[in-house]
Amino acid sequence: MRNGIRRIFCAAALLGIIAGGASYALADGHGGHGGGTTVITVTSAGNISAYNYDDDGNINGFAIGNVVLSFESDICAGISSLGVLTNFVTYSGTATTNSLTGVQSVSVTNFTNSSTGATYTSTPSTPIISPYGPTVGSVTDLNYGSAGNINGFIFTPTSGPVVLVVTGQDSNTLDTVVKVGASVTVTGTTSTSKECVVPASTVVKASTLLIGSTTIVISNRH
Repeated sequence: MRNGIRRIFCAAALLGIIAGGASYALADGHGGHGGGTTVITVTSAGNISAYNYDDDGNINGFAIGNVVLSFESDICAGISSLGVLTNFVTYSGTATTNSLTGVQSVSVTNFTNSSTGATYTSTPSTPIISPYGPTVGSVTDLNYGSAGNINGFIFTPTSGPVVLVVTGQDSNTLDTVVKVGASVTVTGTTSTSKECVVPASTVVKASTLLIGSTTIVISNRH
């Protein structure tokens, strides 16, 4: 009888150890976030040693040893256009270090590839708005809304950078007067965009367009 009790006790103890081990394994599986990180500002340089990828297999950053560089703003030609393996680069940004892996993650604000000359500067998450025009130039390409109407155009001024002019609406009026090559005077506000816009880096929300003798006042946007 004593032997039977002893066997039951040993089996129960063994089950307790197994359960305890299983419980520990589950807890360990959910604790790999490396909390307690501190955000710091860094400026450094080095050679690209590897690419970093997103869930779809696209390059979304570079590795320099145990440092991973990420880029918050969209890059028109893709992140891979900024560099390839072994290129020497300098960078600055904000960084955190994972306490479990020892990997430092840097959100890049400035980046220069000394090997190719490619550069990157992050754009502000909040657009910078300021008055624009009246500015004279020409229409070099058209932009369309979901209904197929013209809702903006690429604008090349007689001086200054190319911009994207948007009207915020699908307009039948624009369809009849806005043509590629047309001379136009644009008045509105600029908004330095975080989005990737080709070939414009600045978006102009038009308030008035003067095309030939036709003045279009844009008062409502949707």
